[in-house]
Amino acid sequence: MPGRRRGRRRFRYRPYSRRWTEIDELELLLLGTGRSLVPAARDLRAGFAERGLALEVMDTCAACRTYNVLLAEARSVAAALIAVD
Repeated sequence: MPGRRRGRRRFRYRPYSRRWTEIDELELLLLGTGRSLVPAARDLRAGFAERGLALEVMDTCAACRTYNVLLAEARSVAAALIAVD
């Protein structure tokens, strides 16, 4: 496609402070990036680290498996997943 940049895509972080206050009990967020791993932007990782939250980025299938294991261990975990067809 013309104009399409090649290489790795990065997620863009748009701060939304109200949401941060709603996840005080959360210890870990799994970010499923679709069929393949797409690294999280530095400012997104920094936003989580600032608040003492762990952010794990992986492909969506791995994120689903990891979520189920951690949930079975009664861990405080959430997942943000990009669908895979």
